[in-house]
Amino acid sequence: MLRAVQNVLDRMWSQVRLKVNETDAYYCGCRKCSFGKGVRKASAQSKLSKKLLTLLRKAINSRDPKSSHLANYNVQRISLPDEDRVAHFRKALELVPNAPFIIDQLGVALSMAGRHRTAALLYENAVARGIWANVDQRPLSKHVAGLDTRPWHDEAGFAFTSLLANHHPVILREYTEGISSVNRPLSTQNEGIHKGGTWHEFVLRKHNVEPPNATKLFPQTLKLLRDISKGAGAFAGSEAVDIFNAKFSVLSPGTHVRPHCGPTNARLRAHLAIRHTGGAFIRVRDETRTWQEGQVIVFDDSFEHEVWHNGTEARVVLILDFWHPDLPGEKRSFSEYGGG
Repeated sequence: MLRAVQNVLDRMWSQVRLKVNETDAYYCGCRKCSFGKGVRKASAQSKLSKKLLTLLRKAINSRDPKSSHLANYNVQRISLPDEDRVAHFRKALELVPNAPFIIDQLGVALSMAGRHRTAALLYENAVARGIWANVDQRPLSKHVAGLDTRPWHDEAGFAFTSLLANHHPVILREYTEGISSVNRPLSTQNEGIHKGGTWHEFVLRKHNVEPPNATKLFPQTLKLLRDISKGAGAFAGSEAVDIFNAKFSVLSPGTHVRPHCGPTNARLRAHLAIRHTGGAFIRVRDETRTWQEGQVIVFDDSFEHEVWHNGTEARVVLILDFWHPDLPGEKRSFSEYGGG
């Protein structure tokens, strides 16, 4: 009964939210929980948090998913200090109680603050309300029902992974020569989810668009990816796999990429280990693995995952995104899955 009432309130939120006593328990499925003392007080909100909430309100009022207010919010929220995150996302949840991203970020902030039970209740309530399929798989944009769902996939089930592994020496050489010729620092990963060390990237493809500098610096790597995407050249005779995103990811020792989830289960993610001397690990759901140079791993990044590097040298991987093989061709559209 309580769940049914909450679902009705969710649908009518803009009309009723000012009349509802929004206790923490409301967001935990009417079960006792606490997000922490003082998070609802105005004094608990930093200037940046207040500014971000103003942007979020303007974005909501604009009813435009491409609103400049939302874009500014996403850029500036990265600078939100850890100690402000629970308070901020708790207030943001009052504005958009069904937003997967806000629920996920509040849960992550609660976990970082040691409030793991409350985070679990928050996630369980979201699953009960149909926002996600399970508490460990929390796509931030869209969940597609009916796809083969598992955190880790067998790389041997994808023909292109052996081709990538065979071309590791070529890609490694091109990476080493190409990066050394770049006369500016690599772009910093700007998701705001890592601490300690550094996390950089060099984008080769984004939604099948290749930046001119990438084409110039990494011609053989990109030709290989095009062959795989078209079922041509070195990949002739095999079924094409649309690798629509590709980037080199460089993680320095001492870096921890906090638990997070990707935008959708409509895609899968592959890593080709370009350079790794040991000490770096990745956990997807409840299984932790590492990288071996020249080998590929495949996983569903809509499941919670995190990375940490306790080694002594940078870990470099080539990250590739491709459509989940169970996703029908007519549904393979970037606009459907925000950020995918």
